[in-house]
Amino acid sequence: TFLNNIPSDTSSSVVEVMLGEKEFKAGLNANVGAIDIAETNEGDILTLLGQSLPSQPSNLQLIKTDSLFKPKWTLSFPASDHSLRSIEKNIDGTFIISGNFLAGAQNIYSISKIDKDGNLLWQKTYPSYSGVVIRARQSIDGGYLMIGSSDRVTPGGSTYTYTRVLKTD
Repeated sequence: TFLNNIPSDTSSSVVEVMLGEKEFKAGLNANVGAIDIAETNEGDILTLLGQSLPSQPSNLQLIKTDSLFKPKWTLSFPASDHSLRSIEKNIDGTFIISGNFLAGAQNIYSISKIDKDGNLLWQKTYPSYSGVVIRARQSIDGGYLMIGSSDRVTPGGSTYTYTRVLKTD
């Protein structure tokens, strides 16, 4: 067979079907950026977004929608002292959110466990030494693995960045 006058094998064609789409808006002149997405055991969708409005503090949002993108709830976090990086589903159907927050001048790694309704179950923090946590996920023993980067200053005054891996219980 031919496709656009080019011989092709139709038995190997790929067909993609979009099942749904949702545009998240925060008003005129607002910027909304995608961070991460996860799905609940029931098929609901958790979307982690960053939002900024002119002349207003930025914030982060975790939005739960049903499978057709109808909103169920929204949680907001101030982006001035939080930087959320990922959301991952755990084996038990709960979720781990990873990121950083500022405690005075120190940047802290943070992982938070929430249930499917957005209720905080616990939060753990770790000094990051001027770094960022990129992602956390549950390990096979039920603990958590985190990967990120941190900066170090040499005795000579130069700075270098290294990868940091943490394992928790």
